[in-house]
Amino acid sequence: MQGLTSLPYMSVLSASHTINFSESLGLRSKVLQKIEELRMTMISVSVTIPDEFLCPITRELMKDPVIAADGYSYEKEAMENWISTRRRSSPMTNLPLPSLMLTPNRTLKMAISRWLETQQKDS
Repeated sequence: MQGLTSLPYMSVLSASHTINFSESLGLRSKVLQKIEELRMTMISVSVTIPDEFLCPITRELMKDPVIAADGYSYEKEAMENWISTRRRSSPMTNLPLPSLMLTPNRTLKMAISRWLETQQKDS
């Protein structure tokens, strides 16, 4: 049997299925995402997160904040899910949203990143 490193397309064989190289990259990305989520959880357990960094829908630290038509910031995925379930009102005010457009909140994202960096330095 050849060494795994010499195979042009690495496959991991199991009794029931084969995981090809692209699937393993997808798994790697999911594992890295879970590690990041756990890191965020560890920070939130040990430190009080500023309320403005928390998504009003999930009450979790935002990773990709967006501004909705109501002027509030939300985690992008949470707000997209809110809209996709045919809700057309603001999660904060319950008033109708005049637009479903979501705008990236880069300023808030940078502020959260800076805050996370200071938390990592302090711990």
